[in-house]
Amino acid sequence: MKILVIGGTGVIGSSLVASLQAKNNEVLVASRNSPDYPLDINSVSEIQALFNKIKSLDALVCLVGGGYIGDFTMLSQALITKGLEGKFWGQINAVLVGQKYINKGGSITLTSGILGDQPRAQMTCYSVINGGINSFAISSGLELKDKIRVNVVSANVVADSYPKLANIFTNTKPVSLSEVVKAYQSSIFGTETGRVIKVGY
Repeated sequence: MKILVIGGTGVIGSSLVASLQAKNNEVLVASRNSPDYPLDINSVSEIQALFNKIKSLDALVCLVGGGYIGDFTMLSQALITKGLEGKFWGQINAVLVGQKYINKGGSITLTSGILGDQPRAQMTCYSVINGGINSFAISSGLELKDKIRVNVVSANVVADSYPKLANIFTNTKPVSLSEVVKAYQSSIFGTETGRVIKVGY
């Protein structure tokens, strides 16, 4: 399969890319610093140029974006908008543009997270973004043509990242990186669509 992984250089993305390559898939990695497929996910024109360059795909995976973490009294429209531009609009625009380049029966996998279902203090921005991505995936699964499937992986905090977030994710058992990678593989190679694939909660 020919698979594009947008944001495939982070902790989860790197492990996913390695697992896909190990199964002899052709994996293209796009990110801000990629030498082959550079991409600013905030730019619709760059997303369009990327797909024009790639021309066709069997699967698209998005692991991008962040958001504001901190005191609610400091939260503002500007901070929420900054998070929306990357993780929310970046992924949605990748779908809106990319659907035309995905082969019949192909798949799209987006990324949200546990905060869309189980909010935590200091993480309201993430909860808003993740909830929106979940709703988009469920709804677009009803509308995509050519039997293209779309799902979203929503994982608990990953063990590799837990030390930095332990003060927020108290009383939480982190999920292993391998479990999260398996969820992405399930979306890519499975048959379901319009599903929020929850990992570790």
